[in-house]
Amino acid sequence: MLTVEERYELFKSTLLKCCSDILSKNDDDFRYTLFEELPIDIISFLHNKTLDLLFDEGYIDETIHNKCSDLREIYIGAERKMFELSDVNKIKSSTMFCSIIYLADEIINLLYI
Repeated sequence: MLTVEERYELFKSTLLKCCSDILSKNDDDFRYTLFEELPIDIISFLHNKTLDLLFDEGYIDETIHNKCSDLREIYIGAERKMFELSDVNKIKSSTMFCSIIYLADEIINLLYI
């Protein structure tokens, strides 16, 4: 079982994987992060139960909790559509992907990393 501190570190790691830094990855690393790592991480570490625990323990505030919940829903809703776009440049320029990056960057700026 993960401690609260470990969950928080994995929570932060998840956000860092989907922030604007992902744009600097080569195509293979970009695809791997977007389609292999993020689905598992977002489902696990941005899940409402995890967010509730982090909120209750004082690691995040209500604003971060709500934005993370929104980010999770946006990613889940966009995942299939992004997967259908075979071209990395089309994914990077898609509105849904840009909204994920924007929100992740916004959340990271609210955290004390």
